[in-house]
Amino acid sequence: MADLLTTKQLQELLQVDRTTIYRMLNEGRIPGFKVGGQWRFSRDAIEAWLQEQERSLGPSTPDAARAIRPTVEALPINCVQSMQDIFAEAMDVGSIVTRLDGEPITEMSNSCEFCNLILSSPSGRQGCLDSWRQLANQIDRRPRLHECHAGLKYARGRIEVQDEFVGMVFAGQMSTDADTGGLEARLPELAARYNLDEAKLRRAVTTVRLKPSHEIPKLYRLLQRMADTLSEVACERLALLQKLRHIAEITSM
Repeated sequence: MADLLTTKQLQELLQVDRTTIYRMLNEGRIPGFKVGGQWRFSRDAIEAWLQEQERSLGPSTPDAARAIRPTVEALPINCVQSMQDIFAEAMDVGSIVTRLDGEPITEMSNSCEFCNLILSSPSGRQGCLDSWRQLANQIDRRPRLHECHAGLKYARGRIEVQDEFVGMVFAGQMSTDADTGGLEARLPELAARYNLDEAKLRRAVTTVRLKPSHEIPKLYRLLQRMADTLSEVACERLALLQKLRHIAEITSM
């Protein structure tokens, strides 16, 4: 059994605490198995996993080994997609995670048919990216409602890694009971701008979610928690990757 590591040995190798090891196991981010109720880790599997984590950051250089630039790509995308899917379904909103330039890193969760039509048009999709990117320039740290290019409401949470703003998580695709029906009036203009069938847009507008104003504070609160959680995951993974680079640098000497 010399090729098996205990949890304590893995802690020492990765220089992380036991809670972090268990969290990574629960999220399926590290290979392990149980023997008699105790976690064990194949040294070969861990070494292969370490190499995969290094490859995910690109070519290594001495400078890169000492400092890896914070980036939203530090997030484990499969894990983030699952979290986003659950959040969007629970809150009954559409949700997506993007870079600061508005480019998505996840697939849209719980999208409505109206937004699907807008996104099916190249110019409509570009309008979405432009709307998302504009919020990267907003100085607000806390979520608040904004109106997108298509007239729907959405809010964003900031993903921060090592105190650097690197990405955004959005929740929206909705109107509120404070709106005055302006979306209906915009349909002819939207159809012409994005070369879409106005009749289809008119039918699809019925799928837009109506959120009572009293539910918006809850949306803000949970969106902020989602953003904070993604920030913590990204920070934890970046710190781990920095340690892996350091370990790789030492073992190659």
